[in-house]
Amino acid sequence: MAEFFERLEDAPPINQPLALGSVCAVFLKDHVLLERRSDNGQWSFLGGKADDGETPLECAARELEEETGLIGLDLKFVKLFDNPGSIGAYDDGNVVQTHFSLFTAQLDHEPQLRISEESLELRFVSISELHKLSIVASHNPILRWIEEYTLETKRMTPELNIQFEENDQRGRFFADLGDGQQAEMTFIRHGDIMVVDHTGVPKPFEGRGIAAKLVVAGVEFAREIGRKIRPVCPYVVVQFKRHKEWADVLAA
Repeated sequence: MAEFFERLEDAPPINQPLALGSVCAVFLKDHVLLERRSDNGQWSFLGGKADDGETPLECAARELEEETGLIGLDLKFVKLFDNPGSIGAYDDGNVVQTHFSLFTAQLDHEPQLRISEESLELRFVSISELHKLSIVASHNPILRWIEEYTLETKRMTPELNIQFEENDQRGRFFADLGDGQQAEMTFIRHGDIMVVDHTGVPKPFEGRGIAAKLVVAGVEFAREIGRKIRPVCPYVVVQFKRHKEWADVLAA
């Protein structure tokens, strides 16, 4: 079994070229996707070594598809882990220094997953329960980052008070986020049909599920007063494709 180090002075001499790779943290609300590896039975985040000539984003997308079947996710680069002490000493005598790029993705519903030969299990794990799992030592820096990220997100994400306003032709659902910033979903009204043409969330608040909550508010409003929604905003189109239970308010 490999031994992993985080301090250069604790590790044996490096005897292999620097290994570059990417890791994905895929979030579903307050859960994150992990795999239980078939080589050692431990848990890890999704990812692996980059192929020759592959960019970090290409590596992340390929590894995610190979290990889970997920494709087309909006992967966002968040951090390069380039600690010179990130070293693995393997049973075959190889001692490798590893640098990897971390990407995140946010899901609003549980997807269909495909387990690869490299995994025994795929599971969305509550972030509060991560410390109870045996996670590969090389991913300890990611684990610490996720715990810090979760605390910071909770601190910075405002409680949403979604409001509604419209005139004869246009309307919107919106939420004040503080410091004069707003998130909104706008529509053009044609009789009882709301043509949703735009959703917008300020960059500092992206990736926190705010846009999804605006869409849910629109669906609930349409049901309550007997309107229909015709999505033309690409984000809302995708949401309606994912949520078949919204078919009753989808305009033909």
